Amino acid sequence: MTIRVRIKTLESNAGDSVEISESGVTCLVGGNNAGKSQTLRDIAVRMHSHDGHVVVLRELQLEKANQLLLEESSAFLAETAVSTPAHQPGTLAYSPMGGSTQIAPDTFRALFGIHPNSLGGAWEFFLKHWSAGSLSSFASASLGHVGSGTPASSPLHLVFRDGELEQALSDLAHEVFGERLTLDRANMDVRLRMGKVDVPIPLFNNPTTEYADAVAALPSLEDQGDGVKSFLGLALAVVTGHSQMLLIDEPEAFLHPGQARALGRWLGIQAKKRDVQVIVSTHNRDFVLGLLSGGAESDVRIVRIVRNGSINRFHELPPSDIAATWADPVLRYSNVLQGLFHRRVAICESDADCRFYGAVLDELAVETNRRSQADDILLVPSGGKDRIAALAKSMLQLGVETHAFGDFDVLNRKDRICGIVESVGGSWTNEMNLDFVAFARPVQEGHLWDDLKKHGMSAVPAGDPYSACERLLKSLDAMRVHIVPGGEMESFDRSIGVKGSPWVSAALEKGLHKSSQGAKDYVENILTPNELAG
Repeated sequence: MTIRVRIKTLESNAGDSVEISESGVTCLVGGNNAGKSQTLRDIAVRMHSHDGHVVVLRELQLEKANQLLLEESSAFLAETAVSTPAHQPGTLAYSPMGGSTQIAPDTFRALFGIHPNSLGGAWEFFLKHWSAGSLSSFASASLGHVGSGTPASSPLHLVFRDGELEQALSDLAHEVFGERLTLDRANMDVRLRMGKVDVPIPLFNNPTTEYADAVAALPSLEDQGDGVKSFLGLALAVVTGHSQMLLIDEPEAFLHPGQARALGRWLGIQAKKRDVQVIVSTHNRDFVLGLLSGGAESDVRIVRIVRNGSINRFHELPPSDIAATWADPVLRYSNVLQGLFHRRVAICESDADCRFYGAVLDELAVETNRRSQADDILLVPSGGKDRIAALAKSMLQLGVETHAFGDFDVLNRKDRICGIVESVGGSWTNEMNLDFVAFARPVQEGHLWDDLKKHGMSAVPAGDPYSACERLLKSLDAMRVHIVPGGEMESFDRSIGVKGSPWVSAALEKGLHKSSQGAKDYVENILTPNELAG
């Protein structure tokens, strides 16, 4: 009998409530020290005791039965836990698989119903919490001696008794690492080994020395790298149904980028397929990309945690928006998702802009002793001014302070500049609208946009249009939309007679990122924290 428990919502200490995927993966992201790992620890604490001390969480809401019948408790434990003789003759106590807690059915029943949003001492029968790197020993240890009739006491024991589970793990290992897995059942040291043997596999009740020696010669999983062991340890926990709920800190630890992506894709699909609730924290873009690539076969939620002092905010990207982001090839193949792990993002029009402004940012940060602030800033190319708003919107929804850097001609369409302002969290005010009309109408009538693209403010008609443009640019700066005052990036040095990437290469060789005060003043917009006006 299955007694089902699920975490329904999490509420941060700031009062932000987010839903958790019921059968799928909820991925916690954010910058360093944002509170991702602490959130997992807080969940484990609250699952054990509703009054337990937590740091990031204010509340955790469970979905579970209020009370259990003794018959229900006994049946559940008999099916899912490891039985041992209790102190009283003729009775049994139960331990969670791989755990040390011993509980009799009547005690389990009482603990389960003690609080609607906690499981008391019964929590280990439903949830497993792994810290970063701890999974590396989960699948690589030896099972040791397994006697006839011994009840399954570990996930590896379940694999010992079920060849289909072994085949599933072997297929995954081959897909990701190019090697098959073999469970050594032929020798007294029962463990997973890397590779397959060429000798005939004997019947289980008719072993051969030839097969036993061949299997023993295979390298053990324990001797493999931490990435392989960690990946397969997580896989073992999922395919064997080790727990209904898994909390995993940095599951991609020790993995190369391609393997981290493969793990994310596999975990997202398997969690939904096997009805497991998984909450993970990660710093890895490739793992997130893997999660998102599961499509309709997975149920993925992204929650970004932002910390300001002792306050932690939760920002969720809804599944529908995740699907829309993934369907957009410009978003999918950009580095915008790396912004999940930064405090601030600047969306630029092109790769060339990112290269030059990034170099200026580094130099300015060193000069002003703000290296750590610059390290937490990501520059993202949008592939054109018409794509700025789409990328910025995806970051804004996750609580990332988002800025936009644009050439002067980004102003030649009102709908586009309004969209960019809104995408970074700003508001197109009536005053901005009046200034835009006063500035843009004579520019449009005089066919001056090409001149403004090349020369910026110096090409704006004098008088009221110029004053209106000055006010508009100041308002846009306050809204985190920053227009190049000279028209375009190349305006920072007109003596370089090329454009785009060749201009950037020449400018960097010339040391312009160090010598141009105008470029530094412009990039200062992203280095200085910006609280939105209005």
